[in-house]
Amino acid sequence: MDFRKLESNKMKVNASKINLVSFVKEVVDHFKEDWTSNKKVDN
Repeated sequence: MDFRKLESNKMKVNASKINLVSFVKEVVDHFKEDWTSNKKVDN
């Protein structure tokens, strides 16, 4: 986020209610998918 734009009133923040637990799980799952698809497993 560009805080300079916020301070100079060139950008506004729109807050909304979310389910934080669901949001965090989605973010973690995204990184897990990226990590497992990029990891090479040697057997």
